Amino acid sequence: MFSRGMTPRIISYTTPKNVESFTENTPVSKSGATVVYGPYDIIPPSASSSFVGQYQQPITIHYNHDQAVLEVLKLKRSVEISHWGANLNTEDNIVLHNAGPK
Repeated sequence: MFSRGMTPRIISYTTPKNVESFTENTPVSKSGATVVYGPYDIIPPSASSSFVGQYQQPITIHYNHDQAVLEVLKLKRSVEISHWGANLNTEDNIVLHNAGPK
């Protein structure tokens, strides 16, 4: 769950064209940081290549998210157990990368 500061802000999104006959609702709706496409429940049972060519469309959602998104590129953990001193020594070497917005 995002806190208020971490919720992405949607700047723009694609509205599909010529698909109104496939749904009883609006083809796309936006509420806060959520964009919902469909439901498209009135699609013919057999979608031929001509159907797909006529109605299939790419969509784009443009959003702003300023916070870092951490990605672990490399993680190496070394553990040493000393049976004489009853010790456990753990060392972690982690390489992090900001995979968030550029």
